Amino acid sequence: MQTSQPNQPVLLEYIQRGDKISCNEQQYKAAIATREFLLGPSDPATAKCYNGLGDLYIKLGRLEEAEEYLSRALQVRSSGPLFDAAVTRDNLGCIYEMKGDIQKAREMRITDEHVICGLYECASQRLYRLNEISRCSKCKCIFYCSAQCQRNDWPRHKAYCKSTGVI
Repeated sequence: MQTSQPNQPVLLEYIQRGDKISCNEQQYKAAIATREFLLGPSDPATAKCYNGLGDLYIKLGRLEEAEEYLSRALQVRSSGPLFDAAVTRDNLGCIYEMKGDIQKAREMRITDEHVICGLYECASQRLYRLNEISRCSKCKCIFYCSAQCQRNDWPRHKAYCKSTGVI
């Protein structure tokens, strides 16, 4: 099996155009190909790249591709460090939230008793037990470590938030 290396002239063109997203996508794909070849698809380093590319696809609104890569990451990460699995589950939760499936978003995020703050830029970057963290009072599908994090995420979350009748 041959690894695909990033096409340097193409990457240079992306950088010169200011197209950092395409450059990042190509770099993730090259890193994935290299890690799959050298380490295998079940290695945590490969899973970290799957997660990174899935996260990039969320930002681009390419939800099907994001779900594919994040699902691959979760297969590996679910048997590793709890924080890594919680990050991937939260990313998948964002996808289901964006697709309007609040129930599936909630179920994905609370697969076990550990969750992370739903604000992507949260400074805490830690794992919480369900009884240590608040959830959105309306949809109950996303968790926040503080009222400030919830306020900061509201511009993103309000587009997807809807009451589900869950207590």
